[in-house]
Amino acid sequence: MLTLPPEIIHHVLSFLSPDSSLAPYARVNKQWQMLVEKITFSSLHLIPARLPDLLRFVSASSRRRSYVRKIELLAILPEYSIPARGGVETADEQRRNDESFTRAIHSLLDILSSWPDNCHLTLRIFARSPSDLNGEPDMAKRKKRLLYKRRGNDLLDLRYHHSYLRLSALEHTLPSVRAIVHLVVIGDISYSDYRRIAPAAVSGIISCLPRLRTVNGVLCDNERNMMERRSLRDEFGISLTQWPASIQHLHLKYRGDPPANENRPPPRLSEKGTDALCLALNHLSQQLVTVELKDITIGTELFWPSDAALVSPPRWPHLTHFTVVYGSATTCGQWLFDRDPRSKVKNYEHERPYEDLAEDWPDPRVPAEQDYPVDLFRTKPAPVLSELYRSAGLAAQQMPLLQQMVLVAQVRASRLECPETTAVPQAEHWFRYLRTSNLAQWVGFSEFHPTEEVLDTWRDVGKSHGLEQMKFENMGFVSCPSLLIRDYGDIDFLDEYKTEENGYTLWDEA
Repeated sequence: MLTLPPEIIHHVLSFLSPDSSLAPYARVNKQWQMLVEKITFSSLHLIPARLPDLLRFVSASSRRRSYVRKIELLAILPEYSIPARGGVETADEQRRNDESFTRAIHSLLDILSSWPDNCHLTLRIFARSPSDLNGEPDMAKRKKRLLYKRRGNDLLDLRYHHSYLRLSALEHTLPSVRAIVHLVVIGDISYSDYRRIAPAAVSGIISCLPRLRTVNGVLCDNERNMMERRSLRDEFGISLTQWPASIQHLHLKYRGDPPANENRPPPRLSEKGTDALCLALNHLSQQLVTVELKDITIGTELFWPSDAALVSPPRWPHLTHFTVVYGSATTCGQWLFDRDPRSKVKNYEHERPYEDLAEDWPDPRVPAEQDYPVDLFRTKPAPVLSELYRSAGLAAQQMPLLQQMVLVAQVRASRLECPETTAVPQAEHWFRYLRTSNLAQWVGFSEFHPTEEVLDTWRDVGKSHGLEQMKFENMGFVSCPSLLIRDYGDIDFLDEYKTEENGYTLWDEA
């Protein structure tokens, strides 16, 4: 056995079931032990109770430390009683959750602070209480809780829907960790089974990672209490100044839905051109190589601050790829889309008045007034959208290495009629700039015509990138697949959809 090549042993181990423990095979001999440990220690899944084992069995061994590539930390929050499931979290419960979350983060970082630079770790962080529905391992008990929800005795995730984990006073003593180069934080129940984490708390963690290169965050901007939402956004924007200069890549989902009743005005999160988060992201992006922002509410200042022409203009010397999936309303409370004539007008005759709904239902179950009743009809680009495209073009002129910019609107219309085609209507609106193809392309369900000012701005982008002539395409489809499920750089995938059946239209000639 001692003379078997490592490749053979790895091949043998690969035949084992993924659920099988490799630990028994480490006892074959020293060679097998080292190879098994290299696999088992490469990815560690930890809860706070297991951190002493990390310190004893891994941190104390330089060989085992060198095997570790990824650490996942599930911060365990305090349990709560069965009667407590029927009510929202109290301020005292939130405080205890914050303390537990902070202790877990602090304990792990304290252990990792002694690890050398050459470890190159990826750290994933999420949090949950064993009393949460998805913290219950027994599926029969989960089903029982879902039944109690229908009876009104269990709020499930609505219990902590407005709770955000924050770093307690210990945040000022978080140790510096040089071994972590990639960070993933899952902090929004909309995308996962885990608790919401305040974005500023994530920045507090990031500030302690001086060699961090990649940030991948799933966070929440969907708070319906507008005072709380503004506070969370502003705190996040201010906290971005703590991020180290080592960061090169940002992938952030920051869901902030506009009103689900699109007859209502969007919330005004800031005055036009002054959104603290957009301005902070603009500044941060100037050190980055790639940026991907999804489900985010933005204003033009994300790309080009209103005072940029008066002071030294921003510049992105390293940026190669810039992707933004943005909401259909701006931070200053403007809709970016209007009603398309092909959208049916909803009949409200049978809808219950909001006041009756609020009176009959427990508070946590009542939707926000801006979301009732659901009426999604906005697909036709409003004139204000051209301001966004112009600001993006001004920024692109200051990105000498830019290869690709993708801007995708979250158009949510669900009541569309197109009798002239057999295709099922699918609302889309997106733009992409592909440097290698000399192409700026708009694709959408509803008619759109970029202004001459927008076209001139993007012609100047081509000139700044050394392109002889920019090509413009502006196409409409009743039905075409979302760009989000495609390779953004694939310029040919639309060809098969350019048919009468799919409602293909050329809005503007090149």
